Amino acid sequence: MLRAARNIAIVLGLAAAVEFVPGGGAGAAAVNATFSVFFVAIAIWMALRIYSDTELTRLSVGDRERATLYGAIAVLVVLVAGIDEMFGSALGRVSFVALAAGSIFAILDTLRQARAY
Repeated sequence: MLRAARNIAIVLGLAAAVEFVPGGGAGAAAVNATFSVFFVAIAIWMALRIYSDTELTRLSVGDRERATLYGAIAVLVVLVAGIDEMFGSALGRVSFVALAAGSIFAILDTLRQARAY
């Protein structure tokens, strides 16, 4: 109970500092940017790790399946990058869902074919 109260006091103190200290908002933005950089760096490291750990699986499928896999991943990356623009209209939302579903299906189908050998 005492530990929870301490944690709540810490969070309230940080919130008060951001709200009432001059420049607190800029400091919070700097901390947010730092955490974002760390998160992206960890995500890139994990992606590279997965890429190197699955080399045998990737090489066991044919060129067509590998191209399908890479294309589907590229479509998902572009969808994530343009999510704000895609959700600006009804047609964009429908296109987003259709492209995401098609990419996920292509990835799952490629994985199924890789495990069929």
